[in-house]
Amino acid sequence: MPLCIHLDSGQARPGHQVYRLKAHLRPPNNCVATMSTPLTFEALEVLDAIARKGSFAAAASELYKVPSAVSYTIRKLEQELGISLFNRDGHRAILTPAGELLLCQGRHILEAAEGLVDAARHVSMGWEPKLTLFLHSLLPHAPVLQQVQHFHQQHQGTQLALMEEWPGDPWDALLNNQLDLIIGAPVPTLVDSRIAVHEIGQWPQRLVAHPQHPLALTPQPLELETLTPYLLNLACTQDRSHNHLTSHLTVSHISTLIQSLLMGLGVARLPELLVHPLVTQNQLVALEAASPSPDLSLCIAWRKHAQGQALQWFINQLQLINWQQLPNPMIAAA
Repeated sequence: MPLCIHLDSGQARPGHQVYRLKAHLRPPNNCVATMSTPLTFEALEVLDAIARKGSFAAAASELYKVPSAVSYTIRKLEQELGISLFNRDGHRAILTPAGELLLCQGRHILEAAEGLVDAARHVSMGWEPKLTLFLHSLLPHAPVLQQVQHFHQQHQGTQLALMEEWPGDPWDALLNNQLDLIIGAPVPTLVDSRIAVHEIGQWPQRLVAHPQHPLALTPQPLELETLTPYLLNLACTQDRSHNHLTSHLTVSHISTLIQSLLMGLGVARLPELLVHPLVTQNQLVALEAASPSPDLSLCIAWRKHAQGQALQWFINQLQLINWQQLPNPMIAAA
């Protein structure tokens, strides 16, 4: 049975709101049995103050209470729990083992409650509790990670998830609210009317292969029907409007694609700036196709109806980056 925890508010005295924790098990028949506990946030705050300050009087001063009110809170809690929280033999307030346990766990509750309030305020101002980003492996990671760092420095209430791979079509995941922002995906030929797309740059591509690959020894230019049995593709670069085109091998990450080329597993069209060092070092050779390789256009994409502040923040920041001027706009772990 699931354990449910509720906050039950009640007036302790004028000007003071007390929150009582209620826990209950929810049976399958939806019949709820509740169990109240005398433990309150006010009692935990008093317990924490006494432990830190070392005396009831010092705790009362910090909490702007009279000492008798602090003593009453602890005495009432001890009576209702049936345990002793402090050893009162000396002048200094010393926690009993039971008191130490209650204080340790109680501090976690206080921190969680404070975090819950902050998160609720954050959401009420239009900031999403969580934002999931999909980063295509063709793009450099550093500029995006820098934006993640800047975001967390300013807005800690939103949890970020940065995904480099996705078990399925990221565009479908975007429409199904599993992803919030796609970064660096090739611009699709057909765009769903519910999706906004912003192009961030274009890069020339080259058809390359290992020097000993059969196509590297074949007279050129190469026709499409000759290339198709050897083509290597990135899963997220395949345009859904061209699903009739087959490939020899599809991989999920650019580093795997590069390694496959270096092992002679096939041929691939890749951004020129990415493969140029490998061609210069004779690790790969450029091939000539009968149909020239089109430029690779990359974009960021999001759902048009999404209005969250965190999403808008990333959209604005990513659009400010001059991707074309980066030293190597196609960094990969090759």
